[in-house]
Amino acid sequence: MSAPTAQLCHITVYGPGGRADLAVPSATSVSSLLPVLLKHTSGPGGPVAGEGAWSLQRLGEPPLDPDGTPETLDWLDGEVFHLRRSAEALPELDFDDVADGMATVVNRRADRWQPEFNRWLFAGLSGLALLLLAIVVLQPVTWLVSVLFSSVLAGLLIGGALVAGYRTDNTPLTLLTTVGGSVFAALAGAIGVGGGQATLALQAVPVLFGGLALVLAAGILGLGHALFARAIPVWPVTALGLAGVVGVGSESAYLFLAWTPAKVAAVLCAILLLSLVFAPHVAIRSAHIRGPQLPRTAAELPREIDPAPAAELARRTGYADDFLTAITVAAALAYAAAVPVLATAGDGFSFALAALFAVIALIRGARLTGVWQRIPLLLAGFHGSALVATSMVGGYGALGRTLTLLGLSGVFLALVLAMLRPVHQRLLPIWGHLANWAEILTAVAVLPVLVELFGFYAWAASLMGS
Repeated sequence: MSAPTAQLCHITVYGPGGRADLAVPSATSVSSLLPVLLKHTSGPGGPVAGEGAWSLQRLGEPPLDPDGTPETLDWLDGEVFHLRRSAEALPELDFDDVADGMATVVNRRADRWQPEFNRWLFAGLSGLALLLLAIVVLQPVTWLVSVLFSSVLAGLLIGGALVAGYRTDNTPLTLLTTVGGSVFAALAGAIGVGGGQATLALQAVPVLFGGLALVLAAGILGLGHALFARAIPVWPVTALGLAGVVGVGSESAYLFLAWTPAKVAAVLCAILLLSLVFAPHVAIRSAHIRGPQLPRTAAELPREIDPAPAAELARRTGYADDFLTAITVAAALAYAAAVPVLATAGDGFSFALAALFAVIALIRGARLTGVWQRIPLLLAGFHGSALVATSMVGGYGALGRTLTLLGLSGVFLALVLAMLRPVHQRLLPIWGHLANWAEILTAVAVLPVLVELFGFYAWAASLMGS
């Protein structure tokens, strides 16, 4: 597979044998460029790559990071660099003006505010403004005003998301309007049938209709993305739609099957557990990615060896990753809502399920590699673990409080030790195997506790007794 031509950066380099004007790829690391730069700036009989360590630097600045690239190091066309031996690097400039020196040092810091941060800053502030609007809408004001305002604002935001997704590639804008429009659509559906107070209390009927409205909004945005608004982010829309489906399914079981909240939460968490297990396979299949089959004979070796187009494979892989992220975020949101119901149900079996599902969320989250996959699940797992620990303190007397204190102290120590590990040091394989076994055993332990919650053992005992 041949890579497409990379973007080039034109620079001037002064080396041990003279000067060279070069065009270098913007995505290549400095360490990879050093042998090439040394070759072009060394005269006959001069030093060659491999003879000592070399560094590249701007005049008056420290040597550049070898792992950095022209893009990450903010190289500009026409910049001048100096190639020197690492032991003979040019010294940094001394400042005869203290104010100028302070300004230079401060501007070199990595935590300086950049102009591109403004877009995300104002997107976050706009999100806070939408949150305040949602809080006001949920207050006991006129029912008609709340419904009309939520509906109109949801329509405007969803329409804005479709227009922004078609005309621009402004990610903060499309993300803000997508999430905001979907949330206000859910609020309009919930308030329309139950009012603000019932929606705040998470009563069944408002949550059911709010979930239906959320699914409808996510469907409109997903259809718009498929037809013309390609800049609408896929995984937030999918995650919101899945969250709506979870809400509709949960409240339907509560209303029409007459299940208790603990039973609904337990079955929901069990379904989420299965979805997290099979999510990678479903994501790959949904993206129409099929790996080659392992050959069994010599005649099968030449089969399925054609190269895949890079652009098409990248598109499908991105779709699969977005799908996995959506399932993970939706599962984390559902865990965060269901585990508290189990932890506060008041019986030992529900409490045990809450602890098991919290552990499963932590283990599964630690094994995922995406930022938006790992963080939501870990937060949901820590949230559930905190609720379990709090329940032990409040409901199990002095012994429970002592065990909780010892357990939390051990968790704190383990987290500190994990923080102190070198960044690039990999875990020993044994820890991966232990995590696999812990996840399997925890998942297996869910089944007998779950069936007891539905009275299976009492029913079986009654059959045996009869």
